[in-house]
Amino acid sequence: MRRHELDVVSLVFGLVFATVALLWPLWRLDLIDGNSLSWIPAVALVAIGLLGVTLSLLRSRRSADELERAEDEAGARLD
Repeated sequence: MRRHELDVVSLVFGLVFATVALLWPLWRLDLIDGNSLSWIPAVALVAIGLLGVTLSLLRSRRSADELERAEDEAGARLD
């Protein structure tokens, strides 16, 4: 199986929907109240956003490293 690139946008939205899916039954079963519902999603969104930024930075760094490696290989072939 061929490996594909990470799609950060899909990952972030998937995590948002998973958070909602996990909080909904907790709220319906009265395991969390309205006060909790006001700050738990905010914390989850901040955490998901930080994850997205981190993955984006790692992805851009990886792309820069691959570009540098390709330039080195091209220079080695010319020598």
